[in-house]
Amino acid sequence: MQIVESKAASRFPARMEMRVPAALRHAVEIAAERQNTKAAEWARRALLSALAAEGIRLRGSNIDAA
Repeated sequence: MQIVESKAASRFPARMEMRVPAALRHAVEIAAERQNTKAAEWARRALLSALAAEGIRLRGSNIDAA
């Protein structure tokens, strides 16, 4: 997995890249479409939900790992 800081002003200043199974990208696009959102937003929400389930929450730029 690669995390890259973006120089462009953005609500999300870091980019994250990872290798995934071939069908995962299309599956994320389908799930995002069902929720009327973009694939990137759906993936962000899914990752944040999974982290919260592990007891890890992001608070701004800080990590709260209970």
